[in-house]
Amino acid sequence: MTWFEYTENRKKFIITGITILCVAILLLTARRNVISLDAYWHLKTGLDWLQHGLSPWIDHYSFTYPGEEISGSPYLFQGLIALLVDQFGVESGFQIFRLTTSLILFLLFFAFLRQIKSITLVYLLALPMIVVLLQYRATVRPELISFSFSILAIMLYYDAGKQLKTINIALMAGLILLWSNYHSSLLGYIIFFGYFVDVALEQLKDRAPIRTWLKWSISGLIILMVGFLKPQLQHTLMGLFTFSPEWKEIIQEYTPTYILYRNHPMIYVLALLSVLTTALLVWQKRFGLLISFLVFTYSAITMARMVTPSGIIMICILAWALSEVDFRTFIRKTPALGTHLIGITLLAIFSVTLWSGVVTARNYMEENKKSPLRYPWDITGYITDNKISGRIFNNYGMGGFLIHELSPANQIYIDGRTNVLYPLEHFKSYTKSARYSKYLQSEVNKYEIKLIILPNGHIYNSLVADLEETHLDFVGAAYSLYRQENPNFPLFGELLAYPACYNPELINQLEGEIEIARNILPAYSPLLPFMASVEAYSQAENKEKYLLSQIEMETWDDFHLRFIGLQALQQGQDLLVIEIFKHLNRWVLNDFLVTALANIKLGRWKLAEKTLYDASVIKWSYRSPVDKATTYTLLEHIRKNKDFEFMEKEYIDSLVEEINLIFSGVDATTLPGYRSFCPMNIINTNPEIEGVRINSEVM
Repeated sequence: MTWFEYTENRKKFIITGITILCVAILLLTARRNVISLDAYWHLKTGLDWLQHGLSPWIDHYSFTYPGEEISGSPYLFQGLIALLVDQFGVESGFQIFRLTTSLILFLLFFAFLRQIKSITLVYLLALPMIVVLLQYRATVRPELISFSFSILAIMLYYDAGKQLKTINIALMAGLILLWSNYHSSLLGYIIFFGYFVDVALEQLKDRAPIRTWLKWSISGLIILMVGFLKPQLQHTLMGLFTFSPEWKEIIQEYTPTYILYRNHPMIYVLALLSVLTTALLVWQKRFGLLISFLVFTYSAITMARMVTPSGIIMICILAWALSEVDFRTFIRKTPALGTHLIGITLLAIFSVTLWSGVVTARNYMEENKKSPLRYPWDITGYITDNKISGRIFNNYGMGGFLIHELSPANQIYIDGRTNVLYPLEHFKSYTKSARYSKYLQSEVNKYEIKLIILPNGHIYNSLVADLEETHLDFVGAAYSLYRQENPNFPLFGELLAYPACYNPELINQLEGEIEIARNILPAYSPLLPFMASVEAYSQAENKEKYLLSQIEMETWDDFHLRFIGLQALQQGQDLLVIEIFKHLNRWVLNDFLVTALANIKLGRWKLAEKTLYDASVIKWSYRSPVDKATTYTLLEHIRKNKDFEFMEKEYIDSLVEEINLIFSGVDATTLPGYRSFCPMNIINTNPEIEGVRINSEVM
């Protein structure tokens, strides 16, 4: 008895076992916490539509495009998720939606395999692959139901065969009508295009009369035109012509699959099976189905967001193609060695796919322990409790969450409704504003923005510290709030960005902010340990001894390390500076400059040059004129003492050219000091250059 006969004889037992495993994985996956950037604005739109009668086709939440039209709003999905959340709460409602849609798809796919009378090995290959593909999109999004529509479309295609029947066309048109009103029906059109090609080829073969071709044309036109029967009368296919390819360079979902998923074994399995499917379709002369399959294969390769929707259809077509093969005869005619190799290969594919599903589900359970930090719950709670209102400049990812939590009292700058509300130009404005203080200040002035919510981190601290009248107000677990009116921590906000600005004469004001922090900040706020380190340093009688004691501790974060490192620089403890900065988790440009400066003061010219070289090869989002001038000054001191081993002349020449555009001249004879890393005033000598802070000391 061959392995093929063994599996067929125990078909019911094997399929039952694999089904139980797959459903268990789906149950675990459904328990994944909400991590979708778009789920919350979809939810808020649905709630406001059902409870307050607000139109889902009009923006009510941004101050940048208020009242503007939203194209292609998935209002049915938004209403459905709103109903579930209203009944069961956010977490449970989202989990029920994920689980229900996944099980419906799984059952439909199971029904499709029964429809095409699949053999046992197809169940073994296909069911785990469907599960893993669903895991790749285990977020609350409208396409979770669209995946099921895709399987229904394939089932209609299979049932229709290669003949035109009125009932089949009616069912296809009905599915497209529902699909278009729910979400994008583009995948359905690609599937049915293959059907019409197959029918056309069959009619050519049979030399069909003109009446048959007329029916074929009218049927295709009907299916095409029902796509217009939706609110706003915007056809799905119109998006192909209005979507800017620049979005693909900006949004991660459009990253090529072979880049984003290169470490996922399932992708290689899918690629291998796509080759097999292509060969089978050519052999079976199913050219219409082949065209559709190749389109889906191309989209799965070129866009990471299409792996799941295209992959599900590709697996359906693979199962269809395999169902047309007489495996019993094929296995009987294959030599024993070949049969064993086929069996081993199929077992390996099954094992890799199933294991991938188990690992992914386990990773999601681990992710659940950290994912609550993904959203600024503490900041929105603080804003709500203190009745703080105003326009918010926010980072792109959190826009939807802020809409759900703070609307209508607060409006936001941007969220995930890119290309349906916000044009590409607005996203570019956001990108520049999130990098450069000059552009952010311009947006603050233009829209009268009073609040800013950005992730914790030195980059954003520095970005906001360079603004006028906007200062740190609250620091949560992962995000910080900045505001113009009565901010709580203006001095500590500056110190987080520029720890070299510490001055012992400020200690009374700093202690006042520390007292406020103890009263309003959660115990986990990363600002509290930084405050504690500043306070401890201020109170230490022997500053040098205190700094030496800190290097022995391994629990400090980057804020603390930068602060004590710069204080060590001021105290002349250059070896300690280098040792402290070694412990940084994430280096910013100033960290390289400070370390290079310490090495130069110690006469370690090669290490200083290597440090500056390491900084030069990083693509920084922004380097201020001061950073460039400091880099040039340090390089000049190195050059006077040794020949360059790492730095290239072209880099130094370009640096000099950039500096000369801003400054009339740079004094490179004097080493930068401790205060060189503390900006004191804003100078903008060239209107084409971003507003920057230039230190008041001679460089």
